[in-house]
Amino acid sequence: MPMSTMVTHQPSVLVGAVPLFAVNRITLTENYDLPPVGGKGLSQSTGKITRTVQIDALLIGTERHLIRLSLEAMADLSKTLPALSSIVSGIPLVAGLTVLLDCQIAA
Repeated sequence: MPMSTMVTHQPSVLVGAVPLFAVNRITLTENYDLPPVGGKGLSQSTGKITRTVQIDALLIGTERHLIRLSLEAMADLSKTLPALSSIVSGIPLVAGLTVLLDCQIAA
């Protein structure tokens, strides 16, 4: 009797350099905080945008422990990265039509 094997080709979500193949749910929430009307400056271009991405994924395969360790290492790095560099402000996230370049990871 042949054994069944799971074949993964394309990751669903890419967090930094770590691929996630079995993503069950991804939620993107955006909040826009605009300055008061009549304030100085360009109100539409200087507003603060807060984004929250929640990813519910299952780590699969024989490399799942290495992926978990990589995600934990990136979570530690994402907390200190903005303080160390003014050019790079976070971890990139690529998911379908969403590309964010300045994410911080929280467990």
